[in-house]
Amino acid sequence: MSVNGVTDHVLDYGFAPTGTACAGHTGAVGNAGANGNRTTFSDAHTVGAVTSTASTSYCYDAADRLLGSIVTCAVPEANPVADGLTPAELAYDEHGNTTTFADQSLVFDGVNRHLSTTITTTEGTTTITYLRDAANRIVARTVDAPGTDSDITTRYAHTGSADVSGVVVDAQSGAVRKYFVGSVFSERGRHYGDSSISSVWA
Repeated sequence: MSVNGVTDHVLDYGFAPTGTACAGHTGAVGNAGANGNRTTFSDAHTVGAVTSTASTSYCYDAADRLLGSIVTCAVPEANPVADGLTPAELAYDEHGNTTTFADQSLVFDGVNRHLSTTITTTEGTTTITYLRDAANRIVARTVDAPGTDSDITTRYAHTGSADVSGVVVDAQSGAVRKYFVGSVFSERGRHYGDSSISSVWA
């Protein structure tokens, strides 16, 4: 990655066998990369004339579930995922859905729909919940964060049968955005006469 024309980060992704890197993870397979799983990642970060490299090895079981990650030279103040994942920081339900991911707890229903995520940090607990309509599309996303008196809900409306939201109501400002999917030569602005509604092309 470059900033102002200067290479700042050099990223490398690997899919080779893990060798002995995952020896401490029960059930780990050595050839998970053959299924398209990323087994290594490195980030060479250059500041001035000094380059430091953070490296990560990923361990998977035979069902391609992540069992853990081992990080060498993690960046300062790395988040709970970037600083490495122990086996205790990962869990799955009987359908293979991730239910624990570092500081996050995820809930799924019986048909594998994601219902909520709870994030626990030193500042407190944040819970994000999703509401779906009869067609299984997300129509609301509610955030209950520490230090807030009320929940923040973003609402989504759909103008077609697809998952793509046609209208989004901003949780804090109340602003309404209309999303168009397709050619920019479509019927621009036809749907709304209110100039306060902004249009975004996707």
